[in-house]
Amino acid sequence: MLSLLVFFFTCQFAGSTLPKGIVGDQYPSQQQLPVVVVHVPEPSSNAYDNQVVSDQLTQESESVAEVKAKTRGLANFLNESTQQFHAKIDVLLDFARKELQGQALFGHPGSSFLATKVLPVDAYKIRNSLYLSQVMRSPAQAAVNIVMKENVGLMKTRAKFAGMQAKARRLASKFAAERSE
Repeated sequence: MLSLLVFFFTCQFAGSTLPKGIVGDQYPSQQQLPVVVVHVPEPSSNAYDNQVVSDQLTQESESVAEVKAKTRGLANFLNESTQQFHAKIDVLLDFARKELQGQALFGHPGSSFLATKVLPVDAYKIRNSLYLSQVMRSPAQAAVNIVMKENVGLMKTRAKFAGMQAKARRLASKFAAERSE
């Protein structure tokens, strides 16, 4: 208790001798000088930042020019393809108009659908002559489908779980053995 009182009085006397205010504010004349705050704004960007921004703008403008060029090329291709398609459609329309007006393609008079004579058709000849119908020419062979599938993720998970179970059994038996001793 006595040491606490000595400490308290020491702090009181030491505190009275300390200078008041901020260290460095003391002048021999103890007079207050006016404080002038000057704010000098720094530039928001420097030469390096300007160069980086300039490089980015150049790259972006090159990218935009490249996209525009590709778009123009695709538009030209589409335009040419459309013109060719329209030309082919015009040829087909002219052919259809001539047929409807009774003029054949090679100058022969047009024939009516009902006036044409039908030749006998051999279904087997048609079936056996088409590439797509080759499968129907002979009886189907015996087919065996073998499907192999390994689910590696599931196998890994099962192996991990089996390892955890084995470790748990081993630790349980070790614990039981230590407890019985």
